Amino acid sequence: MYEFFDFETLWTDEPDRSQDIPELYHPNGAVFVTSIEAWRKHESFYTPHTVGYEMPPERSFDVDEPWELKLVRSLLE
Repeated sequence: MYEFFDFETLWTDEPDRSQDIPELYHPNGAVFVTSIEAWRKHESFYTPHTVGYEMPPERSFDVDEPWELKLVRSLLE
């Protein structure tokens, strides 16, 4: 099971070695799938039945600015 991004795990008063920190995953916003019934019940994509998909880093880009879009397009050519 995937653990999603957790600030308490990463920022504590006691530093941990990176080898001792569990692998953490966070949503990248690329894909969300749900049924209408589940959406109406939970009003969220995150339910007790939510599962993650590990997307390879080379297929997951965070694009917020026009220059980032240009960079990603040049990498994909």
